[in-house]
Amino acid sequence: MIGSIMKAKYEGNTRGPRAIDLQRLLLADHSVRISYWKAWKSRELALEGAKGSSANSFSLFPTYLHVLREANLGSLVELKIEVNAKGVYRFKYMFIAYAASLEGFATMRGVIVIDGAHLKGKYLGCLLTASCQGTNFQVFPLAFGVVDSENDAAWEQFFWMLNTAIPD
Repeated sequence: MIGSIMKAKYEGNTRGPRAIDLQRLLLADHSVRISYWKAWKSRELALEGAKGSSANSFSLFPTYLHVLREANLGSLVELKIEVNAKGVYRFKYMFIAYAASLEGFATMRGVIVIDGAHLKGKYLGCLLTASCQGTNFQVFPLAFGVVDSENDAAWEQFFWMLNTAIPD
């Protein structure tokens, strides 16, 4: 019930309310006290109703990458998922190198900088990036990948795909 009340109030807000704000709002507007856990769960339900569920977004991911590949001919796009014993799909690796970035690499300095950043939120992972520097010292993105965790297998997959995109 609380989630449906909040959904209408925060439909256009991209971040949504914090759980503590929901507690205060319900107390001020409706004279109802709720626990922090109930406020947090209501917030999750309201955001899911307003923005859609993460599971729905994940099911659209292969289609999005296919359209991206078709719209950017020459781009290298790779998605790896695994299926566990229960038949549930689990994200492993995603790699994207746009054709424009790959073509532009020929005019860049010959050094590639690799970095990784941990992702926070409901689904953890790591964002891996490959960049280089232009002749005027500006950063030029080459490729990026999202992996389930920062480990040797994930880095190996990223470097293998980067080597496929830029053979030298």
